[in-house]
Amino acid sequence: MNSELNWLLNKVDEWSKKNRKVYILTTPDMVDDLELVVLKHLAGNCSSQIAMATAGICVTTPERMAVREMTGRHPAFCKPELTGAIQTQLISLAIEQSVDELKTFRKSAGHPGFTKNVKNLFSKFLDDGFSASFLNFRKYLSKNESFKKKMEDLIVIYKKYLELAAPYITKNEMLALLREGFDEDFFLAYFGPKKIGNRQEDELLKELTKKAEESIKVFLPDAAEKYGPNVMKPFFREHVMKRQPGRCDEVDVTKARCLDPDLEAKWVAGKIAGLLEEDDSLHARDIVVYLPPKNRDYIQATDRAFRKAGLAFNLTQESSLSSLPLPQLLRSLFEDPARRYEVSNITRMLRTGLVLPDSSGDEGIDERVRELNSLLPRIDNFLRKTGTRTEDQWMTEWHDALYSTEDPGENLEYHEKCNAFAEDIRKKTVALFSDLDAMKNPLDGETGIMSVLSKNGIIDAHAAQSARNTRTVKARGIELEGITGRMKESRKRLADLVSSLSTAEIEVDSSAFAGKLAETFSEPYAAGHAEKVDEIKVVPIDAVQCPHYRHAFVLGLDRNTLPGSIPEGRILTREEEEEIPFFHSMSIMDRYAYTDTLFLDACSSASDGIFLSYSQNTVLADPNEPSHYWTGFDAPVEDVGLSTTFNVPEFDIDAAVRKASSVHLKEEQRDEWNHLKSLTAFENTPADLTPELAEKLYAGEKKEDGFHIAPSYSALDTYAENPYEFFLSRGLRLRRKDDYVLSSKNSGTYIHDLLEAFTNGEFNVPGNSDFDVQKAASSAIEHVAGNRREKSSRNSGHERDILSMLSATAQTRRFKERLEDTFRRYLVALKEYQKENQSQAALGETGFNSKNSIRNVENGIDIPFELDGKTFHLDLSGVIDCISVINKDGGDSTELMVADYKTGDFSKLKTNLDIKLENGIKLQLVIYAMLIEAHMDEIRKMLEDRGFEVRDRIEVISSAYARVNDEKNNGKEPDRFCELRISDEAYSKVERKRNGQPSFSDPVPFKNVEDLIIDAYRNILSGHLEISPYQLGTKNGLEYSDFKNIMCFDELFGNSYRELKSRNTDTEEN
Repeated sequence: MNSELNWLLNKVDEWSKKNRKVYILTTPDMVDDLELVVLKHLAGNCSSQIAMATAGICVTTPERMAVREMTGRHPAFCKPELTGAIQTQLISLAIEQSVDELKTFRKSAGHPGFTKNVKNLFSKFLDDGFSASFLNFRKYLSKNESFKKKMEDLIVIYKKYLELAAPYITKNEMLALLREGFDEDFFLAYFGPKKIGNRQEDELLKELTKKAEESIKVFLPDAAEKYGPNVMKPFFREHVMKRQPGRCDEVDVTKARCLDPDLEAKWVAGKIAGLLEEDDSLHARDIVVYLPPKNRDYIQATDRAFRKAGLAFNLTQESSLSSLPLPQLLRSLFEDPARRYEVSNITRMLRTGLVLPDSSGDEGIDERVRELNSLLPRIDNFLRKTGTRTEDQWMTEWHDALYSTEDPGENLEYHEKCNAFAEDIRKKTVALFSDLDAMKNPLDGETGIMSVLSKNGIIDAHAAQSARNTRTVKARGIELEGITGRMKESRKRLADLVSSLSTAEIEVDSSAFAGKLAETFSEPYAAGHAEKVDEIKVVPIDAVQCPHYRHAFVLGLDRNTLPGSIPEGRILTREEEEEIPFFHSMSIMDRYAYTDTLFLDACSSASDGIFLSYSQNTVLADPNEPSHYWTGFDAPVEDVGLSTTFNVPEFDIDAAVRKASSVHLKEEQRDEWNHLKSLTAFENTPADLTPELAEKLYAGEKKEDGFHIAPSYSALDTYAENPYEFFLSRGLRLRRKDDYVLSSKNSGTYIHDLLEAFTNGEFNVPGNSDFDVQKAASSAIEHVAGNRREKSSRNSGHERDILSMLSATAQTRRFKERLEDTFRRYLVALKEYQKENQSQAALGETGFNSKNSIRNVENGIDIPFELDGKTFHLDLSGVIDCISVINKDGGDSTELMVADYKTGDFSKLKTNLDIKLENGIKLQLVIYAMLIEAHMDEIRKMLEDRGFEVRDRIEVISSAYARVNDEKNNGKEPDRFCELRISDEAYSKVERKRNGQPSFSDPVPFKNVEDLIIDAYRNILSGHLEISPYQLGTKNGLEYSDFKNIMCFDELFGNSYRELKSRNTDTEEN
């Protein structure tokens, strides 16, 4: 045990025999440990002393002593305490009220972080008891013009802050009152670092020393003061390695050179696990771990490693409260009114679980929260699907929002209940926003924010939520990282904010109040759990500890972390700060010397072992060099890398792939370990389906003549691009959830609807390809808006969804207008195109074996084939966007042209189209031509019914993609059409030469296409699975896949791309 600690305990033994109160003052970081040491010491000497110890010996901090002894004795202790969050708000108010008087900091005053930086500086002023007049005097004495200008502004803010803080009691005021008002018979001891907290604590200690019957000051060794700059080795030899009273052996020192902070934390956890396992007398409470101050990388790495290792530890972390339910609710409530009903804002608000319908009957808050959580995905889906994002839409009653009740069934009662709950949520949300809009002053006691929250059940719901979390902790024995305390703190901060602004008689509108809410919830909160008797203590190295541990670990001993650099002040420079006589005023060398003392105090806090470590790389892979703290001692060095084992099964499994020997595993983990070793030869290759299972997934309906499968061209595309994605989307029927937001997909649907309305509309007169573009466009737009179609290829509900999204806000309405302008420009180009080739759009949305198209041919194309003695029929179907007719003057035939509208990237679509077609990709245009040729009689009748002339001879001559967008290529508008020539049951790709004349690739028979489709389905029905996306140039079959995260394509694990080949090896790369 440390000699200084022995001296203290011997004195306590002496004093405890006298009838006097004993006060032992120390730092907040040391108080709990020191109290435990004192109690254990007294219990070891004589059990009868324990009673006296609890009654007559008080191990405390100056602030705790003031609260304990002065509460009830002085009226100032009835005032509310000035917490850090309130202080931040008061400084923010002081800045706002002083901004017109500022000169140097006028612009900075509005910047984020300025309040925090001023708060840090003012805290130093207050700790030293500086008045505004004293600071003004220091400004007057200075010859530094920059300092004088800054101080002039700071003094203005400081005066205003002191006025605002007057209604609160501060820590320094408590200490002053204790210094003046405490008058009892007592003994006094101070135990801790020589650098006492601040001037007020130093003056208190001096005054109490005068009043005490006897007093001692026991300072931890100050290495910097005793040895000068080169302190480490002599200090270490004298205070650590040397035999001293209470110390039996020299301290063992172990060093580690680690690859990164994550491995460094694992090394520490492994060492601790080994120490606890090897020594039955060692307890977790005998170990302390020191981290670099305010270093989140080390905090998070240590937290992860210790949790994974199953170690009991106490690590306090600072965190923001902004993500908690109450702050999130308030953020949504005070959102800009123009965006408050956006789906993201509403969803954020409802996810808090605080906006609940009023109770009906015996239903409690917990039941309503469970119901909300279960229905929230459906509510979110409804809002996105219907485009409900404006106040007017929310004011309209919801009918069958979550479930349709048109068809009664066994779940009708449940569906009606869910719909009623959603309607109650709508009413509560509208009422909440309505009350908020009626709120003129957020601070008003009757109509302000607290009243609004209480009236709408938010306060009760939040209290119930906190209680529910507390019950969960107690029932399951789990730690929620202080979640209950953090929720309580968020509620307290809201009340404190309202109280502080009201006390200061500040008037704020909703917008200003929202800013102050964000500021107060972002103030760091130290979250952890109550200390337990036996757990490892993890602290920053500047939190000096009681030297009673057996083992100490010091992490982060690289040059950039410990000692690190001394940063410039955010408000005053280091040079300017020296103009003010701070109690702990230190030069740069003094600060580095103080860091030396902190390190050596950490080392001297352990009696058996010291472990020093550093990381060769930061978490961002920046290289590090060891500091003099690490290199200064001769000790064994362990190199910690990816193949290191740590004596912790949870860590060793990570390293075992590289190093299978010397792995320490529990018996019950052997099977898992053997399985893991087998995974080292893992290949990301899916197992084939059995033919029977494949038949169940894909074979379709069984009829008298065999199995009938109805593949769409998009399904064939998917298989040709990536066979495994076909299994996921068509076999398992997985799909991404619809977002119901404006996208290229649904904006393209709107343009398709407009073009269909034009093609089948009154301004497209059969036999007359000339039309008035503006009138035709306006007619189509009105037609779609009025939903006057006889039959739509897209169900009317979906069409309404898209229209509602396009009409929801001013921004989406402008987007809708741009789409309509694109539609008009296409009509202009179409009119010119029709004039050139004597064509006319005739049939819009013609389906083949499609129930939802405008007009439909009952059958598609039947492609039969045999497999394993069974007959299968592929019933190809599809919906053609437009069929145009050409009746040339003097000709004897009617020619048909197929068009499929494309609103996306047209240049990508055209690139290497011939190679894709040969490999079964983008067969859409070919299949459309095949469908028409197979059903020419039905098409003839449709054209005649529409009023078009159809000659005796009728044939398909082309199938093309039509570009309906405003795409530019190097400032020029590319071709509107990408064509395939159709002739003699074959297709050829059409290329335009510079002079505009067409050239044609070699014809490919339709029979080849049928064979491609049959071969694909033979493979599908055989059950073969492979992750083999195509690759062509820089494009591949994974580029736009929704299933990349499921497939986990990785060439290191056996996956490879399937290169597309062509008879023409010259391919164009994009």
